[in-house]
Amino acid sequence: MIRWICENVLAFILPAGLAAVFGFTVRTATGILPESLDRAWHVTGAAFCEIRHDHDGVIRNLATVLRNRDRVPEAVRSWHDESMRRSGMQKLMEGDFAGAAARFGQYLERHPRHYLVTVNRGIALQKLGDVESARSLFTRAVELIPENHDAYLARGHLALFTDRLEEARPDYERALERSGRLGPVRVDIGDAFRLAGDWETASTFYRAGSAMDPMDPFSLVRMAETALYLDGDRFRAREYLDLAVNLIPGWESVLLLKERIGTWSPGDARPYVPLVVIPPGPIESWEMQPSRLLVEWQRPEWRGYADHR
Repeated sequence: MIRWICENVLAFILPAGLAAVFGFTVRTATGILPESLDRAWHVTGAAFCEIRHDHDGVIRNLATVLRNRDRVPEAVRSWHDESMRRSGMQKLMEGDFAGAAARFGQYLERHPRHYLVTVNRGIALQKLGDVESARSLFTRAVELIPENHDAYLARGHLALFTDRLEEARPDYERALERSGRLGPVRVDIGDAFRLAGDWETASTFYRAGSAMDPMDPFSLVRMAETALYLDGDRFRAREYLDLAVNLIPGWESVLLLKERIGTWSPGDARPYVPLVVIPPGPIESWEMQPSRLLVEWQRPEWRGYADHR
């Protein structure tokens, strides 16, 4: 994002910043800020909000600039739209589904063919209980990029979590056809069946995902649980978890699962361990991997990312 700003907006921000300083002097002296200087003032304010990752602040400042669209560079319009999308992602991450749906909707008004935003707005609406609108958006995403597996996964999860298994199966089959040998996609489907109460089907997908990508950390964790909960093999479960922790040091939920192995016995609860791992840094460092997040976004008891850190 910083590189994009440097290449597309910096040429406008620098003179705007100088104008803003001059504008501050004029307003202090006269109490009046001319329109052109007012725009410069708000562009500079948007730049400072960008540095703080305050996407809503960027939107508020640029909304003032965009009132006179004839004299606004296209780069500034693009900046405003991109901030809409990123604000929506932030709200979705924080569990503000109404805010996320609104931001994504505003973005889609200008970019109706954006695939990921279409899927993400569907997820936000699903969490708000608007199942039919969510299904419509997932179908729209399928139509936009038929070869991508994520929209099929999202629509399949929605069907499964609303007790429409016969609708879920064909979407899962299409997702698998389009994902090739991506093990995590199979883990994601396995998690959906597990959350729907079907451990046997879930374990089938876990084993298939592990066979395709044996060193994927998500597959390793699910195979550890399968070894423990279904096979009763504590030793094998520990081996899988040791490998997972070596790949992602400090993975808290997995470390807790390792502790549980020593005391677990058949008949005990088999708690679900969320696999979402949020890396440090801005949203862009992880948001482009939706297939590793979909089941976490969509599962009925999801309450926000604070549960998964």
